[in-house]
Amino acid sequence: MNRSWSRAKVFLVFSLLPLLWMGTGCDKRPLIERLLSKDAAVQSKAIKKLAKLSPEKKIELIPPLINALGNNDNDTVSSAAKALVVIGGEAVPALTGSLKSEDPFVRLVSLDSLGKIGAPSAPATPQILEMLMDKHPLVREEAVRTLDKLGPGGGDIVPGLAKALKDSSKYVRVSAKEALEKIGTDKAKEAIKKIPPEKKPPARG
Repeated sequence: MNRSWSRAKVFLVFSLLPLLWMGTGCDKRPLIERLLSKDAAVQSKAIKKLAKLSPEKKIELIPPLINALGNNDNDTVSSAAKALVVIGGEAVPALTGSLKSEDPFVRLVSLDSLGKIGAPSAPATPQILEMLMDKHPLVREEAVRTLDKLGPGGGDIVPGLAKALKDSSKYVRVSAKEALEKIGTDKAKEAIKKIPPEKKPPARG
């Protein structure tokens, strides 16, 4: 064994260290990078770590995750949204702000994330109601679905849903009708009754 061979061996060992770290669960990459990883196992471990972070540490990750919502790669967008949902209430203000994005897909994903976060998203209800007027029908439908998930906790959503019953999109109308039926108040029932029979949204399917 000569000296040059020994140096080559040392170089090989050091070049393999990153792989060894990853294989033993000691991934040294930044958490944000692991959260957006396309490797399901890496991402799963990162999500678990994220869930255990303090609120302060979670907040630090919100800006890059919000930026990732605008990525052209759907997997990256999905991963970012998943992480924001895990962060929960702390992410609501940023997600609410992203409803103003010029990208309709970002608006749609932000609405979906707010709905999955649940009750902590109630303060965003006024902004979600505004999305019922979005020019893209898929965004309007997602707005209805999000309001359905949140319920009236953030304010009176019946008037907005009543207007959605007249939407040009069949799917928005159906979703609005289902949401009003779920609310079940006299006001919600009255909104459904006011639709002429020939214009009532059909059942799904």
